[in-house]
Amino acid sequence: MFQLNDITNRHGTILDLVFSNTRFTSLQSADQYLVNIDHYHPPLMSFISLDVSNIQCLKYDLISYDFKNVDYSSLNRYLRYIDWDCMFKNLSLEQMVSTFYDLIHTSIALFVPVYRYKSFTYPVWFNAELKALIIRKKCAHIKYKKSGLLCDYELFGNLRADCKQLAKLCYSNYVNKIENNIIHNPKNFWKFVGNKKNSSNSLPVTMFLNDVSSSSGDEIVNLFAENFCLAYNKIPNGNIGAQTPSCNSNLLKYRRLLLPKKFWSISYYQ
Repeated sequence: MFQLNDITNRHGTILDLVFSNTRFTSLQSADQYLVNIDHYHPPLMSFISLDVSNIQCLKYDLISYDFKNVDYSSLNRYLRYIDWDCMFKNLSLEQMVSTFYDLIHTSIALFVPVYRYKSFTYPVWFNAELKALIIRKKCAHIKYKKSGLLCDYELFGNLRADCKQLAKLCYSNYVNKIENNIIHNPKNFWKFVGNKKNSSNSLPVTMFLNDVSSSSGDEIVNLFAENFCLAYNKIPNGNIGAQTPSCNSNLLKYRRLLLPKKFWSISYYQ
């Protein structure tokens, strides 16, 4: 850990210490503040440079209480046998509320089933067979590292080859399923695209058209309108029902760029 603050207060002393485990942190006096400045503790502003390219997704366990399958008979019996008068005797209002909440939390912990959901660590297209095979491969690799025997390496190599082959098959089956259901369930398709980008946001922050860039939502929409304006006829006098959009070769070109070949012949008006 490093102490980074060398900014003195009005009296020439340093009372606030700023610690960091990286040297890529800078500190300076803040020119904006929320409260009046304390002459002994001047406001500070820190800058931290981080490389986020190798940061992995957070892994966590989600706990859920299953209130549908509670043993309510035992729960009612537990609460019924509590001597509430004795429990709240000689307690202030705040103490009584705290005691009551403690009893409720205890009863939930005793009689409400808990499910623990592991965070998702495998791609969505992995099946149970592939996950089990990957675990076997990791165990074989650990065994080979400890023994160094050729037979253990051959076992690890065979399992690794099986994993690659099965992974290709699972991925191909998943993509085919997404393509076959794209009309009935387009949400899964865009979820797949988002996962491929390794981001929850399906659109980039900044978008470009020729030499023009924009980071504003309204401006991005206008860029799309300008790019695809040739694909549709303008409707005179705001009569929406007067004409139908006519596609030209430009729009067909984008269809071929964005969609698999099997969808090229789908009508725009279906």
